[in-house]
Amino acid sequence: MSDPDRSPTLGSPPKGIPVELMDFAALPGFQPLLIRGPPGAGKTTLALTLAEAWSGPVVFVSTRVSRDEMLQEFPHLRFLGGREITIIDGREHEITMEQSERALSGLGAALLTDPGQGAVRDFLYLPGPLQETMSRLVPGHRTMVIVDSWEPMLDAFLAPIRGPERPPVTRAEVERLLLSMFARENIVLCLLLERPDPSPLDYLVNGVVVADREDQEGELVRWMHFPKFRNVAIRHDRYPFSLYGKRAAAIVTYRPAGRIDQIRPDPEPSPEPGWLWPGTQSFASAFGRLPFGKFSLLEADDDVPEEIVSSLLDPMMLHTMLNGGRVAYVPFPLRSPAEVWAAHHPYFRAGDYVHRMRILRSVVNPNHVGDIVEAVAVLGPSPTDLSPRDAVRRVLDFVVQKEASAHPSLGVLSTIALESIVRQGGMDSLTSTTLATALQDAIEDLRVHVVMSRRSSSKSPFGEQLGLSAAMYLRLVYKHGRLFLRGVRPYTGYFYLKPREGDLAIEFVPVV
Repeated sequence: MSDPDRSPTLGSPPKGIPVELMDFAALPGFQPLLIRGPPGAGKTTLALTLAEAWSGPVVFVSTRVSRDEMLQEFPHLRFLGGREITIIDGREHEITMEQSERALSGLGAALLTDPGQGAVRDFLYLPGPLQETMSRLVPGHRTMVIVDSWEPMLDAFLAPIRGPERPPVTRAEVERLLLSMFARENIVLCLLLERPDPSPLDYLVNGVVVADREDQEGELVRWMHFPKFRNVAIRHDRYPFSLYGKRAAAIVTYRPAGRIDQIRPDPEPSPEPGWLWPGTQSFASAFGRLPFGKFSLLEADDDVPEEIVSSLLDPMMLHTMLNGGRVAYVPFPLRSPAEVWAAHHPYFRAGDYVHRMRILRSVVNPNHVGDIVEAVAVLGPSPTDLSPRDAVRRVLDFVVQKEASAHPSLGVLSTIALESIVRQGGMDSLTSTTLATALQDAIEDLRVHVVMSRRSSSKSPFGEQLGLSAAMYLRLVYKHGRLFLRGVRPYTGYFYLKPREGDLAIEFVPVV
């Protein structure tokens, strides 16, 4: 038999609740929490996602929609882990201060002045929906109470009284009374406010969450930040979050540690003529497949970890090789052939790998090659200055050879590394103005797709005009330690990146 006085736990939450908010809700005793922000900032969804992590009773007081409308909008609320949520339609219990005054006058003067009846007077000075809420609380059971939202309820309660007299009760007094009355209960009280700026309640409650919306490169991104949490260590005071799937998912800081040696490509559901599978279902769902005879551009901010770029590209390369194709790879200079092999070796023996992969570099350190020395090549000087098309074909020779045409193949070229190879190889005809045209000309009508990888503020001239001609153009942004990816062509909203469970491939979650 369970102990009714046992505090509920906040163990593994629905993915995305910040640890600071979890720690606050887990504090003992009465904990008033304020979530404020403009309409549409995600306050309701954030509060309900927190409630889903709560293992005890939940009471939701709505001032805007009925119980049926709430369950239609958030169907998962019918049962929160087997716990039914209590939904109170505040409009059905609405009273005004004038009605409370009449109820108090009916109690008689003696009762009103009796110090022992203070609790009765205080109770009747609460808005009707909160009177109903207090009547539903079970003594000893720690409960989460969500009021959505507080100000409309208070406005309705303080509606002007007809006649010359007005009770001397202000908004601030009602708010102080609210907190003092509920402080007698074993609850977390979550008040939602439709305002972005501070209110007097900010000083009275123990925790404040501000939800807001921000324009990021023309796209709407929601943010929450924590100006106040008493008795909680704030590790990060600012989180972007998504409302995907009717749940608030905070976007946590993400940077892979160590080698990317557990990438697992997803099998292609069914081949589509003219298209190369990008290696993961997440990528295909977000941006589609990679067209043959075309090139794409993946442009990353300078502070995006290179491991992230590799985590996007490795599934493409692995899928191509596992299906009999070839890969020509010009990696970012800091990624050695040994690191490439570490990510790929679970799927290949070294003897087979060298028939599928060619890693091109301007120089090679033998200590950074390992078992795949035959898969690594350095382009030496060209005998004469090549045409732009021939210069590109020389870099892509491994995948554009006639014998490579039996299976779809892939080129992955870092523009920074490509510049070094071109300069050392004497291919002076390949410039920033000729690269896009030469790329397209070199792979036209071939079962080859080329992915160009570029740093957005790189001093390398290559890539500055690639976005204008690329069949697919993606932008990878690193902001406040969070990773966002969006499509410029095809146009998409933002996705945030997170590691996939079970391996180090990356999942894309829409920012909505």
